[in-house]
Amino acid sequence: MRVTATLSSALASNVSIGVRSTNGTAEDDDYNKISSITIAAGETTGSRTIFTLDDCDPYDETFTVELLSVQSSGVTAGSPSSVTVTISDGDPSTPDLCDLRVHASTSASGAFTAVGLTPLFSPGTTSYTATVANDRTHVKLTPTVADNESTVTVAGTTVSSGAASGAIALSVGANAITVQVTAQDETMKDYTVTITRQSSNANLSALTASSATSSGGTYSSLTLAPSFSAGTTSYTATVANDRTHAKLTPTVADTGKATVTVAGTTVSSGAASAAIALSVGANAITVRVTAQDGTTRDYTVTITRQAVQSSNANLSALTASSATSSGGAYSSLTLTPSFSAGTTSYTATVANARTHAKLTPTVADTGKATVTVQGTTVTSGSASGAIALSVGANALTVR
Repeated sequence: MRVTATLSSALASNVSIGVRSTNGTAEDDDYNKISSITIAAGETTGSRTIFTLDDCDPYDETFTVELLSVQSSGVTAGSPSSVTVTISDGDPSTPDLCDLRVHASTSASGAFTAVGLTPLFSPGTTSYTATVANDRTHVKLTPTVADNESTVTVAGTTVSSGAASGAIALSVGANAITVQVTAQDETMKDYTVTITRQSSNANLSALTASSATSSGGTYSSLTLAPSFSAGTTSYTATVANDRTHAKLTPTVADTGKATVTVAGTTVSSGAASAAIALSVGANAITVRVTAQDGTTRDYTVTITRQAVQSSNANLSALTASSATSSGGAYSSLTLTPSFSAGTTSYTATVANARTHAKLTPTVADTGKATVTVQGTTVTSGSASGAIALSVGANALTVR
């Protein structure tokens, strides 16, 4: 509604005309009040707009707008100086809602709390959306009709205007609920509220790993232990020392809703992460899945990069001894030639009475290399078990 104040003649300076609004049957929230109208210097008219607001009252409502005198400017109110405004409500041929509210709960019989609609409700807008957390399993809709003669249903069930519907179960994902208003003349109008119940699925459906000898090198598959299962969150793998980098490829179970990071960096589901440098030893890499509702789950892959492997298979010493029986006293034998790490063949001679011998090998790469005598493991620097000697040549192998 446009309110205009008119001067009988223009003034040399701006003049502000006071405006007073007085409620009749209308209430303060039925319209916006203005306090003044300014008429610019040299002009004879000035205007302001008063907006009436939609509400749920089914009857016409009134208020009065009055222009006030401005004595200091020599401006006095003429006629008419006031007008009564009628807000017309409740057209029976218009099947509108004047209000629509949504409440959600963690169960059908639990406490329901308000849920915001997008966009904000307006009678002329018929489609709305709302989002609730995964633990919100039920909603109720409360529609209020603009005309008391109209009827309304929620999801096909009649509801009293201004009263909550029955509890409506929500599936995970989008749930479209129809509110249908029928006017007195049977004209109908549908409002749709689509409520999205967020997913809490923070699982992976697959997880693989690969390694390479450099960040930009060719990556080959790694075997994770145990084999992947969505419910298993800890995995291990071992790589040789020359494998300096690894990549993980996680695939989320809830495609399009869950997100995933590898070592803190977001990765597209089903795509390999960036190269991750591996230190010698254990490298724990965290894969974090975040569900649509914010639930998180961590998977850990620990990749062990082995230390440099020694190729030193030499002995640093080799001695022999013999005895007249397996459990007898052993005395030293002289090997020919004298021991040298690069010499691999030796001989020794014993009298016929010497029936058993022992060899004592010492590895050059202590703690890494291992040694056997005649196929039996021996501790480096310790004598082997007693070896029976036949008459003649007896070839004994130290490996």
